[in-house]
Amino acid sequence: MARSMQTLTLGVAIGAAAFAGATFISTADADRKVSVAESGMGFVDVFGIVDQLVMGPEPTAARVAFEAESQQQIEQIQNRNMQIQAEVQTGEVEEERFNELATEFQQNQQIMQNFFQDYQVDMQALVARQISDAYKKVYSTAQAVAGEKNISFVFATRPNSELLQTDSITGVAQEILARPLIAPSSSIDLTAAVREKLGLPEPEDMDASVLEGTVPMAPATPEGGQD
Repeated sequence: MARSMQTLTLGVAIGAAAFAGATFISTADADRKVSVAESGMGFVDVFGIVDQLVMGPEPTAARVAFEAESQQQIEQIQNRNMQIQAEVQTGEVEEERFNELATEFQQNQQIMQNFFQDYQVDMQALVARQISDAYKKVYSTAQAVAGEKNISFVFATRPNSELLQTDSITGVAQEILARPLIAPSSSIDLTAAVREKLGLPEPEDMDASVLEGTVPMAPATPEGGQD
């Protein structure tokens, strides 16, 4: 029975990108010792902003376009195999013709298997590039905001203890790792300032809906396809 690729939760992908422990240090202060108490310390919800960027209109449109093109290609092969099955089922196919059709059918099945595998790799590569580009934007923007506010150390951490992905051990672990710093009360949350500088809307609630964006489903695999 045909199956579809499980959706790739971007929050999970971002969590796996090892943001845990990331620290931004403004270049102006990198070559001198600075007292945190004197210069200040801030933090940014890098995880959340990167996910918001990746789920923006342009990255989403790119993923949808990639999925649509892939679906169109696989449907052409699937339609041909349906034609072969219809011809064979008439019961009026001579043996030589039957063998030709059987060979073509098997070849098409293999092509679809290979296509599906390539699709998974290429889609994940596309998402990875989008995450990387988004991270670079957040990194540079956080540095700019830190400079404006005379903050020397900016940590990448989630701002609260609410775990958004609690349906698996992996999800919980990634949520915890996204909080390498339990921010002291004296630190400054720069998340809103970074989000504003990037032109992103302020989420009304930082709940699971922020991280539930997914990439499109993969084209259906042929029977006997990989799980």
